[in-house]
Amino acid sequence: MMMSIYNARRLQPGAAVVLGVGAALVIVMVSFLPSFSGDFHDFYMAGHLLMTGHSPYEWPRYYSPVWVAVGFAPLALLPERPAYAAYTLISLGGLTVSVWRLTRGQSRALVLLTLGLLWLVQILAGNIDWLLPTALVVPSLAGIWLALAKPQLGWLLVAVLLLRMPRRKAAVSVGAVAVGLGLSYLLGWNVPDLESVRLWNIAPWPWGLLVGGPLAIWSLVRRDRELALGVSLLISPYWQRPSLIAAWPASMRARWLWLAWIALMALVLIENLSLIVGYFPR
Repeated sequence: MMMSIYNARRLQPGAAVVLGVGAALVIVMVSFLPSFSGDFHDFYMAGHLLMTGHSPYEWPRYYSPVWVAVGFAPLALLPERPAYAAYTLISLGGLTVSVWRLTRGQSRALVLLTLGLLWLVQILAGNIDWLLPTALVVPSLAGIWLALAKPQLGWLLVAVLLLRMPRRKAAVSVGAVAVGLGLSYLLGWNVPDLESVRLWNIAPWPWGLLVGGPLAIWSLVRRDRELALGVSLLISPYWQRPSLIAAWPASMRARWLWLAWIALMALVLIENLSLIVGYFPR
Protein backbone atom coordinates (compact mmCIF):
# COMPACT_ATOMS: atom_id res chain seq x y z
CA MET A 1 0.00 0.00 0.00
CA MET A 2 2.71 2.45 0.99
CA MET A 3 4.70 1.50 -2.12
CA SER A 4 1.75 2.21 -4.42
CA ILE A 5 1.26 5.63 -2.82
CA TYR A 6 4.97 6.32 -3.23
CA ASN A 7 4.86 5.31 -6.90
CA ALA A 8 1.82 7.51 -7.49
CA ARG A 9 3.64 10.47 -5.98
CA ARG A 10 6.67 9.75 -8.17
CA LEU A 11 4.47 9.96 -11.28
CA GLN A 12 3.18 13.42 -10.42
CA PRO A 13 6.29 15.37 -11.55
CA GLY A 14 6.32 13.41 -14.81
CA ALA A 15 2.66 14.22 -15.40
CA ALA A 16 3.37 17.88 -14.68
CA VAL A 17 6.19 17.87 -17.25
CA VAL A 18 3.92 16.28 -19.88
CA LEU A 19 1.18 18.82 -19.20
CA GLY A 20 3.70 21.65 -19.34
CA VAL A 21 5.11 20.46 -22.65
CA GLY A 22 1.59 20.08 -24.01
CA ALA A 23 0.65 23.60 -22.94
CA ALA A 24 3.83 24.98 -24.51
CA LEU A 25 3.05 23.20 -27.78
CA VAL A 26 -0.43 24.68 -27.84
CA ILE A 27 0.92 28.19 -27.27
CA VAL A 28 3.53 27.78 -30.02
CA MET A 29 1.15 26.28 -32.56
CA VAL A 30 -1.64 28.76 -31.95
CA SER A 31 0.49 31.87 -31.61
CA PHE A 32 3.46 31.44 -33.93
CA LEU A 33 3.38 28.51 -36.32
CA PRO A 34 1.16 28.07 -39.34
CA SER A 35 -0.38 24.68 -39.98
CA PHE A 36 2.31 22.95 -42.00
CA SER A 37 0.03 20.02 -42.46
CA GLY A 38 -1.91 19.83 -45.67
CA ASP A 39 -3.12 16.52 -44.26
CA PHE A 40 -4.79 18.10 -41.25
CA HIS A 41 -6.39 20.73 -43.48
CA ASP A 42 -7.99 17.97 -45.56
CA PHE A 43 -9.46 16.24 -42.51
CA TYR A 44 -10.57 19.58 -41.10
CA MET A 45 -12.38 20.48 -44.31
CA ALA A 46 -14.04 17.05 -44.45
CA GLY A 47 -15.33 17.58 -40.91
CA HIS A 48 -16.51 21.09 -41.81
CA LEU A 49 -18.44 19.81 -44.83
CA LEU A 50 -20.09 17.14 -42.71
CA MET A 51 -21.08 19.70 -40.07
CA THR A 52 -22.70 21.88 -42.74
CA GLY A 53 -24.76 19.05 -44.20
CA HIS A 54 -22.51 18.15 -47.12
CA SER A 55 -20.67 14.98 -48.04
CA PRO A 56 -17.08 15.04 -46.78
CA TYR A 57 -16.06 13.66 -50.18
CA GLU A 58 -16.86 16.99 -51.77
CA TRP A 59 -13.36 17.82 -50.58
CA PRO A 60 -11.26 16.18 -53.32
CA ARG A 61 -8.25 15.29 -51.13
CA TYR A 62 -10.25 13.44 -48.50
CA TYR A 63 -9.80 9.67 -48.99
CA SER A 64 -10.76 8.19 -45.61
CA PRO A 65 -13.97 6.42 -44.50
CA VAL A 66 -16.80 8.62 -43.32
CA TRP A 67 -16.25 7.92 -39.59
CA VAL A 68 -12.94 9.79 -39.76
CA ALA A 69 -14.83 12.91 -40.89
CA VAL A 70 -17.26 12.34 -38.03
CA GLY A 71 -14.31 12.38 -35.63
CA PHE A 72 -13.03 15.65 -37.07
CA ALA A 73 -16.44 17.32 -37.14
CA PRO A 74 -16.24 18.70 -33.56
CA LEU A 75 -12.81 20.19 -34.33
CA ALA A 76 -14.34 21.94 -37.35
CA LEU A 77 -16.37 24.06 -34.92
CA LEU A 78 -13.08 25.79 -34.02
CA PRO A 79 -10.98 28.04 -36.24
CA GLU A 80 -8.41 25.92 -38.03
CA ARG A 81 -5.32 26.91 -36.05
CA PRO A 82 -6.80 26.20 -32.59
CA ALA A 83 -8.34 23.03 -34.05
CA TYR A 84 -4.89 21.97 -35.25
CA ALA A 85 -3.49 22.55 -31.77
CA ALA A 86 -6.31 20.59 -30.12
CA TYR A 87 -5.96 17.71 -32.58
CA THR A 88 -2.21 17.62 -32.06
CA LEU A 89 -2.64 17.29 -28.30
CA ILE A 90 -5.16 14.48 -28.80
CA SER A 91 -2.81 12.64 -31.15
CA LEU A 92 0.19 13.11 -28.84
CA GLY A 93 -1.87 11.71 -25.99
CA GLY A 94 -2.78 8.68 -28.08
CA LEU A 95 0.85 8.12 -29.04
CA THR A 96 1.97 8.43 -25.42
CA VAL A 97 -0.53 5.80 -24.27
CA SER A 98 0.45 3.50 -27.15
CA VAL A 99 4.17 3.79 -26.40
CA TRP A 100 3.62 3.32 -22.67
CA ARG A 101 1.54 0.15 -23.15
CA LEU A 102 3.58 -1.42 -25.97
CA THR A 103 7.05 -0.85 -24.52
CA ARG A 104 6.77 -2.21 -21.00
CA GLY A 105 10.07 -3.73 -19.94
CA GLN A 106 11.99 -2.16 -22.83
CA SER A 107 15.05 0.11 -22.69
CA ARG A 108 14.00 3.45 -21.22
CA ALA A 109 16.37 5.35 -23.53
CA LEU A 110 14.90 3.74 -26.65
CA VAL A 111 11.37 4.28 -25.38
CA LEU A 112 11.97 7.99 -24.80
CA LEU A 113 13.71 8.36 -28.17
CA THR A 114 10.81 6.60 -29.89
CA LEU A 115 8.22 8.76 -28.17
CA GLY A 116 10.13 11.94 -28.99
CA LEU A 117 10.38 11.03 -32.68
CA LEU A 118 6.71 10.08 -32.86
CA TRP A 119 5.70 13.33 -31.19
CA LEU A 120 7.78 15.51 -33.49
CA VAL A 121 6.73 13.77 -36.70
CA GLN A 122 3.07 13.94 -35.64
CA ILE A 123 3.29 17.65 -34.82
CA LEU A 124 4.73 18.39 -38.25
CA ALA A 125 2.67 15.93 -40.32
CA GLY A 126 -0.76 16.18 -38.71
CA ASN A 127 -1.92 12.92 -40.25
CA ILE A 128 -3.93 10.10 -38.66
CA ASP A 129 -1.18 7.45 -38.73
CA TRP A 130 -1.04 7.56 -34.93
CA LEU A 131 -4.35 5.66 -34.92
CA LEU A 132 -2.58 2.53 -36.19
CA PRO A 133 -0.50 1.71 -33.07
CA THR A 134 -3.37 3.00 -30.93
CA ALA A 135 -5.52 0.27 -32.50
CA LEU A 136 -3.24 -2.26 -30.77
CA VAL A 137 -3.86 -0.97 -27.25
CA VAL A 138 -7.64 -0.45 -27.25
CA PRO A 139 -10.38 -3.11 -27.15
CA SER A 140 -10.57 -5.09 -30.39
CA LEU A 141 -13.84 -3.58 -31.62
CA ALA A 142 -12.50 -0.05 -31.22
CA GLY A 143 -9.23 -1.18 -32.78
CA ILE A 144 -11.06 -2.27 -35.93
CA TRP A 145 -12.53 1.20 -36.46
CA LEU A 146 -9.22 2.91 -35.73
CA ALA A 147 -7.25 0.61 -38.05
CA LEU A 148 -9.73 1.12 -40.89
CA ALA A 149 -9.33 4.87 -40.60
CA LYS A 150 -6.39 4.11 -42.91
CA PRO A 151 -7.82 1.07 -44.71
CA GLN A 152 -4.89 0.59 -47.09
CA LEU A 153 -2.68 -0.07 -44.05
CA GLY A 154 -5.15 -1.33 -41.46
CA TRP A 155 -7.09 -4.05 -43.25
CA LEU A 156 -4.67 -6.88 -42.43
CA LEU A 157 -4.61 -5.92 -38.76
CA VAL A 158 -8.43 -5.90 -38.84
CA ALA A 159 -8.40 -9.44 -40.25
CA VAL A 160 -6.18 -10.60 -37.38
CA LEU A 161 -8.37 -8.83 -34.80
CA LEU A 162 -11.44 -10.56 -36.22
CA LEU A 163 -9.71 -13.95 -36.10
CA ARG A 164 -8.92 -13.39 -32.41
CA MET A 165 -12.56 -12.58 -31.57
CA PRO A 166 -15.35 -15.00 -30.67
CA ARG A 167 -17.31 -15.83 -33.82
CA ARG A 168 -20.51 -14.03 -32.85
CA LYS A 169 -18.66 -10.87 -31.89
CA ALA A 170 -16.65 -11.04 -35.11
CA ALA A 171 -19.84 -11.40 -37.18
CA VAL A 172 -21.40 -8.36 -35.51
CA SER A 173 -18.20 -6.39 -36.06
CA VAL A 174 -18.09 -7.32 -39.76
CA GLY A 175 -21.71 -6.22 -40.13
CA ALA A 176 -21.10 -2.88 -38.43
CA VAL A 177 -18.01 -2.18 -40.52
CA ALA A 178 -19.88 -3.14 -43.71
CA VAL A 179 -22.55 -0.57 -42.86
CA GLY A 180 -19.90 2.10 -42.26
CA LEU A 181 -18.06 1.34 -45.48
CA GLY A 182 -21.34 1.16 -47.41
CA LEU A 183 -22.34 4.58 -46.12
CA SER A 184 -18.92 5.92 -47.15
CA TYR A 185 -19.44 4.68 -50.71
CA LEU A 186 -22.98 6.09 -50.84
CA LEU A 187 -21.59 9.49 -49.86
CA GLY A 188 -19.05 9.30 -52.70
CA TRP A 189 -15.92 7.82 -51.15
CA ASN A 190 -13.01 8.37 -53.51
CA VAL A 191 -10.17 5.86 -53.52
CA PRO A 192 -7.13 7.57 -55.07
CA ASP A 193 -5.51 6.08 -58.14
CA LEU A 194 -1.77 5.49 -58.03
CA GLU A 195 -1.05 8.21 -60.56
CA SER A 196 -2.66 10.88 -58.38
CA VAL A 197 -0.51 9.96 -55.36
CA ARG A 198 2.80 9.32 -57.12
CA LEU A 199 4.41 12.55 -55.85
CA TRP A 200 4.33 11.36 -52.24
CA ASN A 201 3.82 7.61 -52.54
CA ILE A 202 6.83 5.56 -51.37
CA ALA A 203 5.16 2.13 -51.17
CA PRO A 204 7.25 -0.68 -52.73
CA TRP A 205 4.27 -1.73 -54.84
CA PRO A 206 3.97 -4.29 -56.37
CA TRP A 207 7.41 -5.78 -55.62
CA GLY A 208 6.80 -5.67 -51.90
CA LEU A 209 4.26 -8.46 -52.37
CA LEU A 210 7.10 -10.92 -52.95
CA VAL A 211 8.11 -10.63 -49.31
CA GLY A 212 4.95 -9.14 -47.86
CA GLY A 213 2.60 -11.79 -49.22
CA PRO A 214 4.10 -14.75 -47.32
CA LEU A 215 4.55 -12.61 -44.20
CA ALA A 216 0.92 -11.51 -44.39
CA ILE A 217 -0.21 -15.14 -44.53
CA TRP A 218 2.06 -15.96 -41.59
CA SER A 219 0.61 -13.09 -39.56
CA LEU A 220 -2.89 -14.46 -40.17
CA VAL A 221 -1.85 -18.00 -39.25
CA ARG A 222 -0.16 -16.79 -36.05
CA ARG A 223 -2.83 -14.11 -35.42
CA ASP A 224 0.05 -11.73 -34.90
CA ARG A 225 -1.26 -8.16 -34.65
CA GLU A 226 2.07 -6.34 -34.65
CA LEU A 227 3.40 -8.30 -37.62
CA ALA A 228 0.17 -7.74 -39.56
CA LEU A 229 0.46 -4.00 -39.05
CA GLY A 230 4.12 -3.88 -40.06
CA VAL A 231 3.66 -6.11 -43.13
CA SER A 232 0.95 -3.76 -44.41
CA LEU A 233 3.72 -1.40 -45.56
CA LEU A 234 4.91 -4.11 -47.98
CA ILE A 235 1.52 -5.00 -49.45
CA SER A 236 -0.21 -1.61 -49.59
CA PRO A 237 -0.20 0.17 -52.98
CA TYR A 238 0.31 3.62 -51.45
CA TRP A 239 1.47 5.32 -48.27
CA GLN A 240 3.65 8.26 -47.31
CA ARG A 241 6.63 8.64 -44.97
CA PRO A 242 4.82 9.27 -41.64
CA SER A 243 3.08 5.92 -42.13
CA LEU A 244 6.37 4.24 -41.19
CA ILE A 245 4.90 4.36 -37.69
CA ALA A 246 3.12 1.12 -38.67
CA ALA A 247 6.44 -0.74 -38.61
CA TRP A 248 7.38 0.36 -35.10
CA PRO A 249 5.49 -2.20 -32.91
CA ALA A 250 6.93 -5.19 -34.80
CA SER A 251 10.42 -3.65 -34.95
CA MET A 252 10.77 -3.86 -31.17
CA ARG A 253 11.25 -7.63 -31.39
CA ALA A 254 14.90 -7.14 -32.32
CA ARG A 255 17.11 -4.31 -31.09
CA TRP A 256 18.73 -3.79 -34.53
CA LEU A 257 15.31 -3.55 -36.20
CA TRP A 258 14.15 -1.01 -33.64
CA LEU A 259 17.28 1.08 -34.17
CA ALA A 260 16.80 0.88 -37.95
CA TRP A 261 13.23 2.11 -37.54
CA ILE A 262 14.45 4.99 -35.35
CA ALA A 263 16.96 5.95 -38.06
CA LEU A 264 14.23 5.97 -40.73
CA MET A 265 11.91 8.10 -38.61
CA ALA A 266 14.77 10.50 -37.90
CA LEU A 267 15.17 10.95 -41.66
CA VAL A 268 11.44 11.62 -41.96
CA LEU A 269 11.74 14.25 -39.23
CA ILE A 270 14.72 15.90 -40.92
CA GLU A 271 12.83 16.05 -44.20
CA ASN A 272 9.82 17.68 -42.55
CA LEU A 273 12.04 20.18 -40.76
CA SER A 274 13.72 21.11 -44.05
CA LEU A 275 10.30 21.83 -45.53
CA ILE A 276 9.50 24.09 -42.56
CA VAL A 277 12.77 25.98 -42.91
CA GLY A 278 11.94 26.54 -46.55
CA TYR A 279 8.46 27.76 -45.57
CA PHE A 280 9.66 30.90 -43.83
CA PRO A 281 10.76 33.80 -46.06
CA ARG A 282 14.41 34.70 -45.77
